[in-house]
Amino acid sequence: MKMKKLIALVLSVGTLLTLCACNKTGGAYTMVDTLTEGTYAIAFRNDDPVADYVEAAVKVLAANGKVAELEVKWFNDSCTDFEKDSNALAKLGDIPQRTLIMGLDPDNFPMSYVSNGVYMGFDVELCRAVCDLLGWQLKFAEVEDESKAFVHLSSGNADVIWGGMIFDPKETSYDVRCPYMDGGCVLMVLAGSGLGSERKLAGKSIGMNEAPRYAEALAATELKTTAAQIVVVEDGNDRIFDSLYKGIYDAIITDYATAKYYMR
Repeated sequence: MKMKKLIALVLSVGTLLTLCACNKTGGAYTMVDTLTEGTYAIAFRNDDPVADYVEAAVKVLAANGKVAELEVKWFNDSCTDFEKDSNALAKLGDIPQRTLIMGLDPDNFPMSYVSNGVYMGFDVELCRAVCDLLGWQLKFAEVEDESKAFVHLSSGNADVIWGGMIFDPKETSYDVRCPYMDGGCVLMVLAGSGLGSERKLAGKSIGMNEAPRYAEALAATELKTTAAQIVVVEDGNDRIFDSLYKGIYDAIITDYATAKYYMR
């Protein structure tokens, strides 16, 4: 009998630990669950040497600490997985001078966004650092989402699509390089709200922006049928978090990078 009670106690503790592991709190917010998986990466035209120079420059910046500096600034944490190689550019020889056109989502805070007419974000600052290292000029072209990558690259409207974009490494219509950061969708609530599970959010309001990835994430949850209200808006992720903080929504669906920013 004592052995049965011991086994029951161990199992109950294990279950409790599993449930607790789903919730991560930082600042005013709690991450309830990861709903979908994905990895941010960078896309180039097939057979475009620009890809080799940009990839090599990123490796150098990762090796010399610039990437870590930007991680601390934007996320207060190490959360990217760029390869480090201080000699990567030297291996390529002379660097041809040019202007790089970065295709980005202008409303994908904190990776790429516009503030007072200026392009900002973690990926934008890293791309600027790449161009500074290469001696290149940088211009921007706005891209709606990942599905438009081939159109913008093949037309020459952009040389690289970069800015919190999820690309399949097996893609063949363009060249995907440097998978570097978790881009999955997560479910967030206010810390201390007592709403730390999908079950507890039944009958509550859920907010998210209109990007297709968030609708797909919602479809993977029971909230698609149990939530009292699902609000899809054009607001960027920063404004979605502000609405959560003000109590306009009980929970939001957002991406991991934005969650990391607000949980600093």
